[in-house]
Amino acid sequence: MFRTSRTARRGRAALTWMGEWRLPGSERHAARSARAVKREIYRNEKRVAKLEAERNKSGKPPYNPGAWGGI
Repeated sequence: MFRTSRTARRGRAALTWMGEWRLPGSERHAARSARAVKREIYRNEKRVAKLEAERNKSGKPPYNPGAWGGI
């Protein structure tokens, strides 16, 4: 119910910060970078899923970049 609420986001951010605040600077930066990569991967997966859903709705075959041998 509160998964996307402002309170839940702030709580998650606070827990993340508390888990990282004692790390040395380089490790803290690495942790932030890793989270940014995970976010980007998740966004790309959501985007591809949305395109697949639209394509399936319109009756076109699903998107598969390797299906045509790189053509």
